[in-house]
Amino acid sequence: MTMSKHEEALFNAFVTATEGGSNYWCTELNFTTNRYKVLTLEEFCARTHPEDLITWVDENDESFSVTRSLFLGNVNRWIPEWESLFTEMQFDAYHADTFLQHGLFDDIVFG
Repeated sequence: MTMSKHEEALFNAFVTATEGGSNYWCTELNFTTNRYKVLTLEEFCARTHPEDLITWVDENDESFSVTRSLFLGNVNRWIPEWESLFTEMQFDAYHADTFLQHGLFDDIVFG
C-alpha cells in the first residue's frame, strides 16, 4: 500500500516520537475514532476524519485526548514545514518530540 505524503509524514513523526523522542513522558499513544473504535497507526494516518482521537497515557496511567483537527492545527501553527520535514527524512527524535508535544499541548511541556 502506497502512502500519500501527508500519511507518510504523520506515520514517520508518530513512530519516531513513540520509539524514542517522547518515551520519557509518554508511555502509550492510542488512536481511536470519535466512537472509540481502536485504530492502528496506519489506519489513523490513512483517515481524514477530523474527530478521530489521539490519546496519550503518562507514567501514572493518566490520559489526555485531542482530536485530529486540533492536533494538526496546533502542529501547523508551530511547525508549518512539518510535512516536508517528516517526508524528506530530515528529522530526529527531538523533532518528533516537539511535533507530538505541540500537537497535544499546543506548547512544549516536557523538557
